[in-house]
Amino acid sequence: MMNKATLIATTVASTIAVGVVSTQAAQAGTLHQGWNYSIDAIGDGSGGSVYDIKGLAIKETTDDIYVSISANLPLAGVESQYATDHNVGWGDLFFDFSGGTFNEANANQSLFAVNFATGTDSDASEIGVYSNVSAKSVGKQNRGYDTLKNYYKNWDKPMTMGDLETKDAVYSYYAGNTTGENTLINNVIDEGDRIGDISFVTDQEAAAAGLDFGNFNALGDEQITFKFDRSLLPSASYISHLFAECANDGVALTGDLAKDVPEPSAMLGLAAFGLLAARLRRRNEA
Repeated sequence: MMNKATLIATTVASTIAVGVVSTQAAQAGTLHQGWNYSIDAIGDGSGGSVYDIKGLAIKETTDDIYVSISANLPLAGVESQYATDHNVGWGDLFFDFSGGTFNEANANQSLFAVNFATGTDSDASEIGVYSNVSAKSVGKQNRGYDTLKNYYKNWDKPMTMGDLETKDAVYSYYAGNTTGENTLINNVIDEGDRIGDISFVTDQEAAAAGLDFGNFNALGDEQITFKFDRSLLPSASYISHLFAECANDGVALTGDLAKDVPEPSAMLGLAAFGLLAARLRRRNEA
């Protein structure tokens, strides 16, 4: 029969174990300091280094979802005489919780998306988070690629997309096959319902929250970080991805959003209580 100190220690240990499992379930992929990272291949951005995406990172807390993009493309895009509006900027960031292909989720308007840059070719009414989203392709009007097939046909370096590490993986996710015949790169919002705001986070604030692309040698010239209310997205597994407007490069990240995410301070409190219980147990056994 366990004495009181042993019972306390056992209960605390069990509670901490459950908390750790919950935290791990909430963050799938390459984890570092509370962030889930997808690091893209170097040099797979067609059209010059400005279009080369370095990586995508997402962090979930009780209150917020943080997103950070490491790349060379500025938030405002770059001037281009070949683009219809003379600017090539960012596409929108998509979250797909369907468990199927992107094309199916797009057809069903079951996507979530974030429009985070102004002056783009997105049909989003304003910057923010959107649900019931369908997407469209704007690659051609930015003198880029309208289909995956054209990208792989015309660019001599195989485009990977972070967690989608091969061409077959990209085709399989988008079209459900490994040929991708005429699969459009739908990279901006076509239709959707705006459900919330985003707020931008400075590099200093992001670093204080644990963001560290440098750990993966994935620092670009630009780091774009923002956050939005956790309640805007469901609790489920997802694939998140984005392209530049020209679709010269893209990145995808796989992960899970949990219903309950223990805050670091709560975990530290449990750990301290566990140490106290252990001391009580040793004292009782002495």
